[in-house]
Amino acid sequence: MTQDTQAYVANQVESASPAHLIELLFWRAVRDLKDAEELWPTPQRAPKGIELVVHAQRVLLELQQSLNHGGEWRTISINLSRLYEYMQYKLLQVATGRTGDPLGDIREIIRLLEPLGEAWSSIAAQPQEGLPESTLVQGSILLA
Repeated sequence: MTQDTQAYVANQVESASPAHLIELLFWRAVRDLKDAEELWPTPQRAPKGIELVVHAQRVLLELQQSLNHGGEWRTISINLSRLYEYMQYKLLQVATGRTGDPLGDIREIIRLLEPLGEAWSSIAAQPQEGLPESTLVQGSILLA
């Protein structure tokens, strides 16, 4: 990543609402996996594909750790945590070569992430006034 790109991402993260940060994480994971999907069939580019899959795993872990398991959203939070755990497991299988269909698994995770990213894009586009930050996100953000 160039210095200009790093500065842009840093500015975007620092000025974003909690909902927008979550949205950014979803789309980063999707981008990582789409890039990995393109690289995967080429053996000499497989290490970069694995690196991207591992980064997507880290983003999913960040999303999982940002969940707030208290209050009225507890059930949704627990179900999202289970979904993130499943996706991390599938990506671990891909990264370690323990799956017979790595591209199919990558595509499955993309299909699971995209509607969630779209939902967070809708949420981030709405005014967040009066909504406590802890309702949306806790923890740090991993976009680099």
